[in-house]
Amino acid sequence: GVIYTPSLACSCISGVGRKAQLQFFESAAIPYEVGQFSPEQMLNADRVFVSNVTGLSYIASIEGKRFDTTPIEKLHRIFI
Repeated sequence: GVIYTPSLACSCISGVGRKAQLQFFESAAIPYEVGQFSPEQMLNADRVFVSNVTGLSYIASIEGKRFDTTPIEKLHRIFI
């Protein structure tokens, strides 16, 4: 699948964790898109997670919509 991540225009922080994740996506040939996404687009996702420099946290549900919370192991390697 594709990983969608908010652009800096969405007020996210251009920090160490974000940089490491984007570099990892590039080096591992993981497709990703940076942009401004609507809540409706997020509700169509299979999995939703948030991250910071300490790791990933999976979101179990939003507005009654349940998401897969199975860890994506190769993404967790970024934080080791």
